[in-house]
Amino acid sequence: MKVERVEQVYAEIAKCHITLSSDPASLGPKYLQDQIATCRDHINNVTKLLMEVHREKHNLTAEIHTAETMLKVESDNLLTNDKRVRDLPNIKDRESAIALLLRTQVQTIADMKARMNNLDFVEKAVRHTHRELRDTMSEIKLQRSLMRDEIDTKSFYGNERESPEPMPDDGLEGADIDALMNAVHEEQKAARAKHAPESEPVDEPPSTEGMFCGVCGEPQFNCPSGIVCKNGHGDAPTVTQDEAEAIKYMADLDAPPEPPPQPKPAAPPPALSASEDAAIDEFLAEGDDIGAPATIIVAEDDFSDILDTV
Repeated sequence: MKVERVEQVYAEIAKCHITLSSDPASLGPKYLQDQIATCRDHINNVTKLLMEVHREKHNLTAEIHTAETMLKVESDNLLTNDKRVRDLPNIKDRESAIALLLRTQVQTIADMKARMNNLDFVEKAVRHTHRELRDTMSEIKLQRSLMRDEIDTKSFYGNERESPEPMPDDGLEGADIDALMNAVHEEQKAARAKHAPESEPVDEPPSTEGMFCGVCGEPQFNCPSGIVCKNGHGDAPTVTQDEAEAIKYMADLDAPPEPPPQPKPAAPPPALSASEDAAIDEFLAEGDDIGAPATIIVAEDDFSDILDTV
């Protein structure tokens, strides 16, 4: 790439500059559309410049490789066949002599490497501009999303300029404002009712009055899984009240007899006190004289004179 073309590339990427507004909502959606289109055009132009630099580097790399290969072949040929080079005393002198003889090719390769260095600098500048434009596109899309959120949520902050102009007096009183607000609310309710989806009718469960379980005869009632009784008989046949009473009567006949009630154990006698225990012991001691000999009784009894008379 020539120097003139390099200057043109720098001039073109310098024009790819976009300034974003701090209040895009005041400029309308058309502003953001124009900014997005402009940024996209700049990105496309910078991409073309980047492809041009890559093509130049590719061709120049191939030329450098070819020139270096030819220089190596000619250098080996001189080192082997040229008597001027072969007669020199050491290898450094021979390499210096070869570089002097092939100075035209060496200069050409040096020029091509200098051009490659220039292309590297140009590529860095173009890549930086391309990255900046991609970031600018993201910022524009972010502003658009913020505007959409502001519109959807109706969270407007009003006029935020440093010196806001006074609001004009429209002459409305508080009652007039309340009437307008009520009218707006009524319109919103009517619109919501118009566009609201119709609710599907809900089928009420059938009444279970007069329905009894055909297994146990208990009343049936509705539950989420169907008709059931209190004993958990689901999907049981339904009978009338008379049939339910007959089922209960038959169930009572088939039931095993209840065992007779067991007598309650007698309560233990109350504990006696110490004085009662002493009286009982004395009474029992008196009963020990029954059946004893008369002599013992007379000796111990105060009625011996009566016995003598008898």
